[in-house]
Amino acid sequence: MQTLTSASFPLVSVIVPAYNLERFVSRTLLSIKAQTYP
Repeated sequence: MQTLTSASFPLVSVIVPAYNLERFVSRTLLSIKAQTYP
């Protein structure tokens, strides 16, 4: 079984436009952080 290291994944930047949507920012960031790849 191959072990994946953090060096195996590309650096990713995320831009989240949020004008007057403060109540959704925390949930949005948690959702982004929970994403898995591959």
